[in-house]
Amino acid sequence: MSKLAMASVAGVGSVAGVSGGAYLLTRNSSNALEIEKSKTLRTRLESENYTPLDVDNVSHKTHWDTSLTKYKAQYTSKNTWNDSQLKERCSELFNKEIISNEDYTEARKYCVVPRDISGRLSDAGFHPLSTEESTKWTKLSKEYKKGGDGFKKLGDLEHDKASEPSSSALREKCKEVLKKDHWDANYDSLLESSTVWCTEEGFSKLPTGNA
Repeated sequence: MSKLAMASVAGVGSVAGVSGGAYLLTRNSSNALEIEKSKTLRTRLESENYTPLDVDNVSHKTHWDTSLTKYKAQYTSKNTWNDSQLKERCSELFNKEIISNEDYTEARKYCVVPRDISGRLSDAGFHPLSTEESTKWTKLSKEYKKGGDGFKKLGDLEHDKASEPSSSALREKCKEVLKKDHWDANYDSLLESSTVWCTEEGFSKLPTGNA
């Protein structure tokens, strides 16, 4: 798996301790993020395997409708907006070359085809662990139980509740998390922690002697 895929799963910064490779971000004096080679926000999203919503794509209509409902709920000052106004806003965001965290987060949430966590992991090149697997789940559970500094908690599963050798608690939590949709309030944090505890790539990064 490339460093870009690891970095792009949630979109910003680093995931599971791996920072972005091909698209290094630098902070300028106005506290904005600027992408190397003046990429637009649209091309950045596409490079991270998001699908920008298309005004001419009929299959995107339902997504636009849902995005508008969610957008108006989040930005109450715009609760009278119609779909044309949201489409105009997304177009404006897509064309930006100097990209703030706020612009990026807004576009990534309301202007792309929504994917559940399982789908987003696949888009970024991750492979969810099979629920039929046992040895890998046992080893992941053993590591999860350690907790400690830098521990990435998976949802509400406390580290001391991960059961091994049966590994059922972690396995069941992963099954639940992978079904979470794009609009879940904890989507980003669940997405990041799922790369560590629910994927083949997470297993392969277990400390030597545990994997």
